Amino acid sequence: MPEVSTGRYFCTELLTSGEVVPVRGSIHPPIVDLPYHLETAPSILPEPGPLTLSEWHPTRSTYWRQLDRTGVEKVAAELTEISERHGGKPLTVLDYEDLERGHRSPRVVFARWLSEKAGIEVPEITADGRRLAHRDLHKQVRGRPRVPDEPPESLGLSWPLTEEDAESFVASVPWKAARDKRNPHEYCLRRDAAGLDFELFVLHVRERGYQRVFWGHEYTQLRIGDHEYWTMGDHLASTVVVNRKVIGQNEGEQTEATEERTTANLFGTEART
Repeated sequence: MPEVSTGRYFCTELLTSGEVVPVRGSIHPPIVDLPYHLETAPSILPEPGPLTLSEWHPTRSTYWRQLDRTGVEKVAAELTEISERHGGKPLTVLDYEDLERGHRSPRVVFARWLSEKAGIEVPEITADGRRLAHRDLHKQVRGRPRVPDEPPESLGLSWPLTEEDAESFVASVPWKAARDKRNPHEYCLRRDAAGLDFELFVLHVRERGYQRVFWGHEYTQLRIGDHEYWTMGDHLASTVVVNRKVIGQNEGEQTEATEERTTANLFGTEART
């Protein structure tokens, strides 16, 4: 693996000196004229598409996953080939952003990823020749992206779901304990399930479920096995969580809330009458 650093397209003095080999790191080719030749390593270029539309945090997680899929062996081979064509010189991976001003850049993700996977230091080189470690960067650009595990393969569910389909879904996803001590329950997230399976299960709960009032809010719940399942009522595309709790848990509080809602409705009816 050659020596690798990161930097800006506008570090002109360094990049025209011949000391390092400039390598493109931006999604698209530079939109400004550069006074030096720019090499390209296709394996490290952020893929266009969702990356160009996402906010920073999902973007950096998506790019990290892309690099994981590519693999450090392929990345190392491409970078080594470029360096060897230039007599073994160090490489500097470039794009526009000024990290010292807190401008976020995929090259920070690349540097952190390569450091972890290849066990090498990948510093940021500034226009005045300083070499910044990751910990020295602006706080707005530091940090390792949170990369969730890849969702499982689809269960092949189709509408309408059967009782067996619903049981298969709840057995296939990880359930995590919620932190709310007043209302102990578990939840699973959309990202932990195949997307279509998750949405079909949400529809199943809403179409087959019954209405329940809890702490003044109304939910659609469905009993599957020894648990009750519900969502927070957001529209399907923005629903990211399914909740569950053991049947009968907090039954007194739920009944009280239902009775209060019923009494309020009766009073409202009498008042209108």
